[in-house]
Amino acid sequence: PAEAVELPVKGEVDITPTVGPEDAADASVDYQILLDGKTSSDLAVVEGKVMLNPAFVNDYERVSKVGKTYTVVASLVDNPTVTDEVEVTVTAVLVESLAAKAFETKMGLEAYTAAPEVTVTPEDADDKTIYWTVKEGADVIAIDANTGVITPKKAGYATVVAQATDMFNTNYETPRVEVEVPVTVLYEDGTPVLKGISFAKDLIEINIADEDGEDVGLVIDPAAAKAEVAYTIKDKNNYSTNLLKVVDGKVVVDLSYYNGWPAEYANADLAAKLGDYKLTATAGEFTATTTIRFYAVAVSELSLGAE
Repeated sequence: PAEAVELPVKGEVDITPTVGPEDAADASVDYQILLDGKTSSDLAVVEGKVMLNPAFVNDYERVSKVGKTYTVVASLVDNPTVTDEVEVTVTAVLVESLAAKAFETKMGLEAYTAAPEVTVTPEDADDKTIYWTVKEGADVIAIDANTGVITPKKAGYATVVAQATDMFNTNYETPRVEVEVPVTVLYEDGTPVLKGISFAKDLIEINIADEDGEDVGLVIDPAAAKAEVAYTIKDKNNYSTNLLKVVDGKVVVDLSYYNGWPAEYANADLAAKLGDYKLTATAGEFTATTTIRFYAVAVSELSLGAE
């Protein structure tokens, strides 16, 4: 027997036999296909090339042939006792992985026909069909299950899943290969929806004598999102204070409350208000908190006298 060969499920393989002598009067060859010792019409041999028989095996039936091993017996037409055979196993190239980049669109696009781009590995996989579903954000987008075309419903964020149907993977215990694709839908003007806010620092320290203020370090995610931010500052007893304020993104000390107070009373009251405060930022449904430490530098040296 000849060395066994593999037959691609969507292809063909040359098994042309060598007939000797070269000057034989009739070099015609007949072929018989056997499966488990019985004649089969699953394969056909045309001009020395073996393939799945298109007359009996349609695209869907190809799946059931993957992994099967056939015996192709070749015999001389003018002398059927002269034979040779080769084992032919039907194989398929399965999907190993999928890769996709984040997808972005915006509101206001009519008849939008774009879909996320997916790269299938290996390139020669026999079934590259992708099935699409929305994992998160069904209120933000709709997706065509077969084409992956995304239709925006509102600005926001979503996650879609691209799954390889891989019809030739007949091991149903093996999960199908898939990849998640993040989707962003922008407002019509191209700005993104706010995802969240946070403070860059866990502690903001400000001196009672600080005239310039300290940056609160609020982080807007994403940075280009529109965010109307409101700030509140409360003391350890959860009371709001007007002594500290946020102005133009900075914590500033406002001593105007003490205008007209005798110095000793003002200083005593201020001393009692030194300590930690809770700063809260609110933007839509999102909140973030950090700590403000309000302090005064103690006098460590005192010298009197004239030079």
